[in-house]
Amino acid sequence: MFFRSIKGFCEGVDLATAGMIHYSLHPGMLVRFMNGEYTGENRDVEKVMNAITPYVSDNDARHAKRILTQGCPSMLVLEESNEMKNRIIRIQQTLLYSTR
Repeated sequence: MFFRSIKGFCEGVDLATAGMIHYSLHPGMLVRFMNGEYTGENRDVEKVMNAITPYVSDNDARHAKRILTQGCPSMLVLEESNEMKNRIIRIQQTLLYSTR
């Protein structure tokens, strides 16, 4: 029995590895392909929202509901001004040199 369960586990690992290779090591894309229980397709959104609402802000609750009902994009496009990029680089450099 033990060896049969190990064999099944190894086959699952092989399949997961093949899937990760196919999706260029992008786990989110593999999960989208697997669908079903892995993406929460059958989750109880109302139950989840009732459980988290007392503990999160209204804005976070709205985002959680959107994610639960609409999903998340597989890619995010972040457009940021050069001024903001330079500001962040300066902050990081200040932190880096102040800890030495």
